[in-house]
Amino acid sequence: MWSDRDCGNDPVVWRRLRVNLSNLAGALAPDGIDPGALHPDWISEIAEHHRIDLSKADRSHDRGHLMLYDWLKMRRVRSSIDE
Repeated sequence: MWSDRDCGNDPVVWRRLRVNLSNLAGALAPDGIDPGALHPDWISEIAEHHRIDLSKADRSHDRGHLMLYDWLKMRRVRSSIDE
């Protein structure tokens, strides 16, 4: 995953991070999560609050990069599954 910097104080413009593809898939398309793996209420919460929406105009998404906030949404998907 290419992650753009959060603020002007970061020493590099972007960072390369490793992500779990299951977490990325869950954050991109929460409706694809198996209801047997996660309660439907959690799936709807992820879809409403923690979904990565690539359709919104964002310079990072336009370049194929994700932001730190997208990475945090992926972590939230994983923590929901682990609970």
